[in-house]
Amino acid sequence: MKSIFVFVAIILISITSQAKSFNSPFLSFDLPPGWNCQNYAGTWNCKNSNASKHKAFIAVTAKKARLGTSLTTYKNKLLKPFTRTWNNKTINSKPQSAEEVSIRGQNWIQSTHIDGEIPNSTTKYLVTVRSGLAILVTFSAHNDDYPMLSNDFMRSIESLKLNPKLSPTMAAPKATNNIAANNMDTGNELDDIFDTDPTQTKGDSKLTIGSLKKIGAIALLIMAALLFLISRKKKH
Repeated sequence: MKSIFVFVAIILISITSQAKSFNSPFLSFDLPPGWNCQNYAGTWNCKNSNASKHKAFIAVTAKKARLGTSLTTYKNKLLKPFTRTWNNKTINSKPQSAEEVSIRGQNWIQSTHIDGEIPNSTTKYLVTVRSGLAILVTFSAHNDDYPMLSNDFMRSIESLKLNPKLSPTMAAPKATNNIAANNMDTGNELDDIFDTDPTQTKGDSKLTIGSLKKIGAIALLIMAALLFLISRKKKH
């Protein structure tokens, strides 16, 4: 009889400890046990209800990818330090790695930064580009907690699955608050990693119908001036 109760207890524990699925319009993954997510204007912030006094969070968002953006674009960005302002103090992240990985048939850039989002923390960034969207998932934890949470993070990463019907309309609006519990004064990974202008690169100017008309008018004036000078020379 005792063995039956032990068996039932093991089954109940395994059921309650199973990861639940996180779902958003653009991707899903297995959420570690004890984690819950909230949506803030198209950005999901997930926290561990059993977390220690230190901070740990998972964040998910998507932006419209700028023209010409590729995985190499984000790999190059993730190889560089980020600058953060935390409690009026400036901190610089320390990139540890950035590499292209394949997860369920989709290529991602995976990168690890020390002090990436909050001081004394480790953050793992996953970013990919597909169907006009740049999708970012971050896994962050205080350095004291990261070793304990790293296996859960890796299981979530290995279960990342994109929505097969992605569209640029799924992009989150421009972020006004950071995702680390609004404790940063300026800057967050959305600003640093994502290019928020989906139509052009910095320094480029858009060619609109109005600007084309202006260019055409200037060209006509130049041609008229040249013809006038040529006609005067012929008369002389």
